[in-house]
Amino acid sequence: MFYTYVWLRSDGSPYYVGKGTGIRAYRKHRVGSAPPLGRIVFYIAKDESEAFEIEVALIWYYGRKDLGLGLLRNLTDGGENPPKVNCTGMKRSEETIERLRKSHMGKKHTTEQRKKISDALKGRVLSKGFLGRHLSAEHKKKVSLAMATRFISEETKKKMSASAKLRWKRGSRNGT
Repeated sequence: MFYTYVWLRSDGSPYYVGKGTGIRAYRKHRVGSAPPLGRIVFYIAKDESEAFEIEVALIWYYGRKDLGLGLLRNLTDGGENPPKVNCTGMKRSEETIERLRKSHMGKKHTTEQRKKISDALKGRVLSKGFLGRHLSAEHKKKVSLAMATRFISEETKKKMSASAKLRWKRGSRNGT
């Protein structure tokens, strides 16, 4: 399932528009970290091209801050393939992409780097529901299969879209 998402500031104004699938809307981007759940608006798309169209339209509508045309932190007009665009919005050539890919192949963190990463992550609670829980390989496989074969009907997608649009229109910040 593809979607377009809008990150909102605490005052309800949009600051980033993106296209995604899975958990993309909840992950940190170059422009910053994702806001709390009540401040993300979703537009469900029937396919990836529709999600890109919605992204381009929303970026055009709200305008890019870097160009002095609006309030979004987006660095491109949307609709592009992200690996071909760097953080300044400049498109990368195929040769540059290949060179970067090769330069990162086979690299591993040093023991010192791994220790720093480990120390930084110590004490962080990712989810209380999974604390001390060990899942068997069989259970992990079943969960993976269930997620891969998950189907959301067109009717449900329309309801989700209408609900998100209504929340956006009302300026709801708590998802209700």
